[in-house]
Amino acid sequence: MENIIEKYLDNWLKMKIGQATINCPYFANKIRNGKVVLSGFMGGKGDYGDIKQELSRVVYANGPIKDKQEIFKLARKNRIGIDCSGFVYRFLAELVRLKYQNCEVLSLEQVFPDGIYRTNADKLTLGTHVIKINLFLQVRLGDLIRINNGRHVAVVVKNNNNMITYIHSSKMTKESGVHTGIIMVDDFNNNLKWRETTKNDINFGVKYFHPQNGDGIFRLKIFNP
Repeated sequence: MENIIEKYLDNWLKMKIGQATINCPYFANKIRNGKVVLSGFMGGKGDYGDIKQELSRVVYANGPIKDKQEIFKLARKNRIGIDCSGFVYRFLAELVRLKYQNCEVLSLEQVFPDGIYRTNADKLTLGTHVIKINLFLQVRLGDLIRINNGRHVAVVVKNNNNMITYIHSSKMTKESGVHTGIIMVDDFNNNLKWRETTKNDINFGVKYFHPQNGDGIFRLKIFNP
């Protein structure tokens, strides 16, 4: 399973765009008063194949570009990328397709009837479809990390020797777009020590992960037989 997941994630982390290899950029629709006022390519929810094809088209139209940051600028200008909940939704859908933990549902829409376009970070991590993981040593592949009071979400890739590797699509972090991060587990105190930082070099967990406000690690019940 680990090799299959790694290969799947490479589609997001190692996109071949023209003469460059980049991670998938971040983009989220702009919402005001509950309404979308600025929409991106496929609403910031596209699959890696669609995003790669559209970004490749834009880059080709602008001449040979090898620099990653220049491609990211074009992606922002043309509103191409994926938001945090869109990426996590697609990752979970892949786990469902792979029958992870012998899950019995045929598609993620059986858990989230509103589908990818109307399921945000808050809905992914809140409700009767999830259970909270209180002991961080028990965290595993597919668990959801609720961040910033449900405004952001990441998903766990693995937990080895008290080191949790997660992946998310973010613009709040020093590295933008889809990328991995590390959390060390202090098993004596059951605390999390985040390694990732914001663009201003502030510890990401200190700034955005607040369990007292409802943040935490959750697991879909379909992955908890």
